Parts: sequence; structure tokens; C-alpha cells
Amino acid sequence: MMEEMTLADLPEVLQIEEESFASHWSEKDFRFEMTENPYAKLYVLRKDGKIVAYCDIWIIFERMEVASIAVAKEYRKQGLGYQIMQFIDQKGIENGCEFAFLEVRESNLPARELYKKCGYIDLKVKRDYYQDNHEDAYEMMKGLA
Repeated sequence: MMEEMTLADLPEVLQIEEESFASHWSEKDFRFEMTENPYAKLYVLRKDGKIVAYCDIWIIFERMEVASIAVAKEYRKQGLGYQIMQFIDQKGIENGCEFAFLEVRESNLPARELYKKCGYIDLKVKRDYYQDNHEDAYEMMKGLA
């Protein structure tokens, strides 16, 4: 069951973040999301008392942005990503969002397949999107209404 992320969750979340992304967010980035970004809503998923996944979504009027989602390495390929995406869609619907958007690295085939399975479609390619290696990103979207 997903629950709201707290500042006390940051050490576990940062560990998942660092093992999941070459260019990862810092503790400062997460603190900003949690305390200063009025659009951000962050959630964690626990199993046996341990955080195994998290997500950060932005609710901006009728639009939802999936800012980040990650599952701990040892818990991947167990359907948790799909479960979290269903939760995210529900949060968007509850908040009156008509569309959901996200960006994903061109090389992140498992994530792209997950998003397609969840009903997201490729909208456009954003050239040179990622600063760490200048990789392109796919912007994907899904209608929620």
C-alpha cells in the first residue's frame, strides 16, 4: 500500500534513487519537492517495513506529471512498477487531471514497456534532454478522463 513520503523516509528513498538512475536526485532535491514544491505529491511503497519503491507526481490543474518513479533493484520484475502506475493514475483522476505526462530515457526499455502497458503513448522525442550524457527522452502521455 502506498503512503505519503516523509522526511524520515529520505535515507531509504535516496538509496533506491542512487541505484536506479545514473543522474539521480540529491537529498536537497527531494527536500525541495516535499517542502517547497506546491504541486508535488510523493509516496512510498513498503514491504515488511522496508521502503521498496517511491514516486513523485506533480498535480498541475488538469495535468499530472510523473516526475519520478523507482523500484529497489531486488524488488523489480514483481509487478510493483505496474501497481505504482495504477496508483498514480488513480491519484490523477482523484485530483481532476485529464492527462498524465512523463519523460523517459530512450535507452530505458523496461520503463518504456511498462508505461506502454499502462496505456501511455509516445508523444514526441525531446532531443538531448538528459544533461549527464545528452541522451534523448521520450515524452509520453495518457488520457485519464
